[in-house]
Amino acid sequence: MLPTRTFAAGAWDDAAAALAAKIIAKTGARRSITLEVRNLSSLAESDVRDIQTALRAQLRARGTRVLRTQRPIPHVAVTLSENIRGYLWVAEIQRDAAQDIEMIEVTKPGPGNPGAPHLDV
Repeated sequence: MLPTRTFAAGAWDDAAAALAAKIIAKTGARRSITLEVRNLSSLAESDVRDIQTALRAQLRARGTRVLRTQRPIPHVAVTLSENIRGYLWVAEIQRDAAQDIEMIEVTKPGPGNPGAPHLDV
C-alpha cells in the first residue's frame, strides 16, 4: 500500500474553490447537483473527507445545492488522482446527454515545497 499523508482541514480550500468555480461555470449558478468524490491517490481518507467537505462548502457558497440523491441532474463525479508532480482533481460533469470534464493540479507538499498543498496555476 502507498504511504498516506494527512494535511490540515483547511489546506484544501484554495483548490476546492478553484474546482468549484469550474464546476459552476459548466452547470450554471444556483442549480442543484449531486456530488461524488472518488480517491485514486495516496491521500488519507481523512483528507478525502476534508476535500469533499471543502468542495461542498465552496459550491454552496456560490449558490449551488449539493443533494445526496442521483436526481436532479447534473451529476458531478470528482476523481482525486496523482502523478509525480502533484495531485490531479478531475470533475466529470454529466448534464442530460452532455458531459464536460474540468481539471486542476494541486502541488504536493514536500522537501522543496513545505506546508499545505496549493493550486498550480
